[in-house]
Amino acid sequence: MSQGYRYRERMRAATACCVLAAFFSGGDSAVFAQPGASLDAITAPSAAPNIAPASSNDQAQPPASLEKAAEIQPAASKGVLDAEPIDEKNQLSLIPLASEKPPRFVRIEAAGSEARSDDYLLDVFKATKNRVFRFKSMPIPVYITPYPDLGFTEACLRGFDEWETRSQGLVSFVQVDEPSKARVQVVWKHMGIDPNNVDCALGGHTITKWTMRPGASVLPVSTLGLPLILPKLGPKYSVPPQVIEVNLDLVNAREDDVRLIVLQNIVTHELGHAMGILGHSPLRTDMMYKETDECSRLSQRDMNTLFRLYQMKVTVPL
Repeated sequence: MSQGYRYRERMRAATACCVLAAFFSGGDSAVFAQPGASLDAITAPSAAPNIAPASSNDQAQPPASLEKAAEIQPAASKGVLDAEPIDEKNQLSLIPLASEKPPRFVRIEAAGSEARSDDYLLDVFKATKNRVFRFKSMPIPVYITPYPDLGFTEACLRGFDEWETRSQGLVSFVQVDEPSKARVQVVWKHMGIDPNNVDCALGGHTITKWTMRPGASVLPVSTLGLPLILPKLGPKYSVPPQVIEVNLDLVNAREDDVRLIVLQNIVTHELGHAMGILGHSPLRTDMMYKETDECSRLSQRDMNTLFRLYQMKVTVPL
């Protein structure tokens, strides 16, 4: 236990950075914890029956020998599960776990703490210079670049589903088959891992670009004889589709049992940026903290921030 949170024991740490490219630029990192060893199945060998050899007297008396043979028939071979009843105390040591996935650990609130009602909108507005970036219509069309390992696509979809489920449909997504139809694109990149600093590498970043259109235009109105200044119609800002770039070098360097979880959390974190949370939370227990690993998860503070952001008037529609 440390600072009221539970963390998986760390044997080695690797860090993945998240970078936003918008009207500002910056870098941050994500810490990946080495998973602990999984439980192995415990199986005891069957006990061999202790059978005494038949005597010559037994062979001379057929009826008795049959009775004797019946008495010494070996009992059915019994394993540990037959010999010892399974209960809540011994089930972890008796039930084979070889085909089970290792448990997923997440950061949690301190025991006994009240439900969080706070958020980190102020940190978001520091990054956006008090502008409200968010989508105005749902569902949001997304495109995931095909990858030979279908597990990678499924991990990305779970990242999208996390936000949709936890927000109770406030935000929703639809997968499209062409990049040109998407407002959010997930692409795969080889960004490398810095050989001079094995504890730091780029895990992924979100590219958000926007330009501001002129706010007014002068139109001549012949009937009045004077020029009339009218606001230019349409949105004030132009935003091309956002791009989430995932570093395959870092993802593939992770252990098999956590690789897809790491990928899912990277996409979940970067998707938060793409939806308008362009800053970071100062608390490690939030998904949008600058460090993201396989133990990260969407917190109530993440959801509070999203809910309040999407209740505000849009400055820059995504």
